[in-house]
Amino acid sequence: YYADYFRLISEEASYFVPARVMMPLRFYQHAIGMMEMSETHRFVSLFSSFAEAQKAYDMLKEVVNDADIDLPDDDSNSYSKEYALMLDVLSKDMSGK
Repeated sequence: YYADYFRLISEEASYFVPARVMMPLRFYQHAIGMMEMSETHRFVSLFSSFAEAQKAYDMLKEVVNDADIDLPDDDSNSYSKEYALMLDVLSKDMSGK
């Protein structure tokens, strides 16, 4: 979902608001990392318990930490487009778990 979201805004908007992303992801210039897990993060609301959210967080963190993301050179300087490509890689890596 978020890969498609970033792909869409890369064409339609000049910026994005990271706080709108319900995943515990931190967006850097040319990179994605993880936020610390918190019981008050909106991500937790997607699950029936904090324990389930923690399990999902741990799986996501493993995929993010192990990801080997090699982005093609792109002259557009669109971080949103880069985030979409990175999230595609993470999604494929996650589906292999």
